[in-house]
Amino acid sequence: MFPADSGFFYAYYPPYDSNQYSRQDKIRRIREFSFANAIHEYEKRTLKDELLPVDFTKMTSDFEAAVTRENPTARDILCQMIRAYVENSPVCSGEISRWVEKTTSSEIYANVIREWFPDAKYIHVIRDPRDNFGSLKSGWKARYQNQTDSPEALLQSMIDRGKLGFELAKINQSAWGENCYWILKYEDLVKNPEATMRAAAQFIGISYDPILLKPSAFGALWRGNNFDGKVFSAIDPENAGRWQERITEHEAKVLEFHFRDVMRDFGYSAHHSLATASDAARKHYQWFNYAKRDSINLQQPAVPSP
Repeated sequence: MFPADSGFFYAYYPPYDSNQYSRQDKIRRIREFSFANAIHEYEKRTLKDELLPVDFTKMTSDFEAAVTRENPTARDILCQMIRAYVENSPVCSGEISRWVEKTTSSEIYANVIREWFPDAKYIHVIRDPRDNFGSLKSGWKARYQNQTDSPEALLQSMIDRGKLGFELAKINQSAWGENCYWILKYEDLVKNPEATMRAAAQFIGISYDPILLKPSAFGALWRGNNFDGKVFSAIDPENAGRWQERITEHEAKVLEFHFRDVMRDFGYSAHHSLATASDAARKHYQWFNYAKRDSINLQQPAVPSP
């Protein structure tokens, strides 16, 4: 498994899968984003003696040498990126029977992935949208305030992107079939990790091993990626169901209004009534409507009727 979020299905594909980018442009994008993410994951470790040595320079040069076609396809780029990691990984040895690509947004391109890799299987992780937003909101100061202009905009992003993910989970599973597309609830993973990882191993066709309960990268224990700065030593259920501590009542109501149907479909119970959730959604829409650049200019006189 590539040891970091490669960003392939949002930072590379689909924008770089175009003739307007040269072979070198495409190589550069993977080098400066995907491999850079892996390097960052490696270098941010404080206990370097835990890590197995990795020659990232060779990994990158092997990738560049392997991309020989003048106009490589996105599938070519992805396969060569994974191959370069595998051949230079300190934890990979022998013949590789399965490889995993983990990227946010990949469910949007599930049909493309299936076309590229007909034998692929997909594990789609979903999470209570209120907890999901609680996680996003915890990263406001560290990250998201530099990407959007207000917490309200972050909430709108959660509505737009998060709802799409839930809807696509149902649509993709219907298209692929349950034997190839598994919808995994985050809560099941963190609360019942062994049973869930045994099911995951069976789903993808590998033997279960207790090592699957110890998330790792580069041969060392992975410490987690939460914005609260907590260091984890194992799969931890602490943030499952904590949304009431992490988001406001208004935010919870807005999310419950927009996600109500899909929450019910996946077994997440609404905490607030539909009436109060509707009121919150209307108030949020008032912000959204006038926050848009193309919203109504209240200072501009109405256009007179002809």
